[in-house]
Amino acid sequence: KEITVKHSFLVLLAASTAALVFSPLFASAQTTPNMGIPDGYFSHRGTVYARSGGTICGFSRPGHLQIYRTVFPASSVTVPGISSYRNMGTCPVPASFFPYKGTVFYSFGNRKYCGFSDPDSLREYRQYYNSPNVLELSSPPKEFMTYDGTCPPPR
Repeated sequence: KEITVKHSFLVLLAASTAALVFSPLFASAQTTPNMGIPDGYFSHRGTVYARSGGTICGFSRPGHLQIYRTVFPASSVTVPGISSYRNMGTCPVPASFFPYKGTVFYSFGNRKYCGFSDPDSLREYRQYYNSPNVLELSSPPKEFMTYDGTCPPPR
């Protein structure tokens, strides 16, 4: 199933000692399975990509990249062009805990996320799922994931 992102944005995201700068992003991409752990991130023609060996995938929103970089830290790399890479489309959103506007949510890793009805539910999830914690998202999660309601009991 193809999706087209028609929104543009500008954001500066610090990456250890380097920074990637977003310019307007107009990406046509497919949802894809995991491509492996990235060995670097780079920007090409206004799109930020993660690279894992000979495979790349891109990001649809700043918060999407923020979650991915937290879960899969890697340095910025220089890439002269992308034609020699296998482009998997949009990078999957990995499982993680993330706050947005003061509320903590959980990304299931399948483009869906849920919220917690009380602190005990959140604590139970944190004990059950060994997922990373992301800092406050810089863009609304609903721009790159689907809200699935209150988090069900962990299984």
